[in-house]
Parts: sequence; C-alpha cells; structure tokens
Amino acid sequence: MLQVCRAKQLASIILLTCGCSSQLRVPEPQMSALPVPAGNVITETFSNMVLVTDPAHSFRIDPYEMSELASGEFFSVRNQLPRTGLTPAEANKVCASLGKRLCTASEWTNACLGSHRRTFSFGTRPETGKCNTSSLSLARTGTQTACKSDEGVYDMVGNTMEWIGEMRGNMAVAAGGSMHTGETASCFTNLFFPSDARSDQIGFRCCRNEVKQ
Repeated sequence: MLQVCRAKQLASIILLTCGCSSQLRVPEPQMSALPVPAGNVITETFSNMVLVTDPAHSFRIDPYEMSELASGEFFSVRNQLPRTGLTPAEANKVCASLGKRLCTASEWTNACLGSHRRTFSFGTRPETGKCNTSSLSLARTGTQTACKSDEGVYDMVGNTMEWIGEMRGNMAVAAGGSMHTGETASCFTNLFFPSDARSDQIGFRCCRNEVKQ
C-alpha cells in the first residue's frame, strides 16, 4: 500500500514532500471563464508576454499564471483558474509546446520585483488584501488587480507558488508563496520539493528569450 508523505511548510501550508507524489491524482483541467481567440496558439501566447530587462538580459514572461482549457490548450490570460498539480518537468513540457520554457530563478525574481525593485511586487511592504496570500482558495488570474509588478505581471506573490526551471541540488523550486503562505510571501519566497512533487498550491508561468528584430 502506497504511503503518501506530507510535511508542514510555513505552519499552515501542507505540501507534498516525497517521491511518492507521482501516484496522486492530478487536478482536472479547468474550463475557461472567457472565450479564447481562435488561431495560432503560439502567436497568441507570444503577443501578450511582458518584456522585462534585468541586469543580465532582456526576456519575456507570461503576464498571468498558466491556465488550461478543457480542450487541453494552455493560455496565460486573465480571469481563469490557474492550472496546478503538474510536476516541474510537466510544466516545462507545456511551456516548450508553446515555444517557451520555465523561467530561470533570476528571471522570475526580476520580473516579480519590477523596474522599481519592489519586494512584494506591488510595493515595498506587505499590505492586507493586495495579493491572494491568506485565503482558502485560488483566485482567478489577474482579478487581484493590485497584485502586479509595475510592468504588469500579475499574481507573482501568492495565489499559486510557481515552478522555476532550476534545481537546488536535487530539489525543485517553487517561488512566490501561495494563497496559504500569509502576508510575508514576497518575490524572495522559495520553497523546495522533490522533482516529481505535485500540489494544488503550485502552478507556473513561462518565459522566453527576447527575439531581436
């Protein structure tokens, strides 16, 4: 009989912390709340990516956490339920299918801080209600209208933690805190998990290199 291992993170957060997590049921895809434009998916998902210039290089990042339609298509658009329950490898595979990739740690953090280098993305101090950091459920993408960087990247603090495309030793990294982390969640909040971990508190968004014309 399989044993499901769990450990407490930040007191109220219960997250998967063992290799047996791959046996757990992955949450079903969520139906879109808004109509999605027809056409080339890659073109559409590139068109709304936000340009970020960090000290190392310029790149683009999805403005919202990634969501999945019942048809199996993935989009970064407003007013959707974020897709959770994927492993880091599965999330990266989704990004690759769209011509993107998971963000590096540096990219993710710099996009969260924004050009004004705000620790909480929206500002330099935590503020109640700005981001979804102290609730029982996920918010739809972009509906916490104040929870954004000055470049317009939403929900990087709270709502879902987000996989990044780097490991720390043999552990995967999820950034930004979730809806259960509390107001201390910031651009520098990182939690570590086995590489095959799944959780309904962990989602993702994608990055890509800026293509020079």
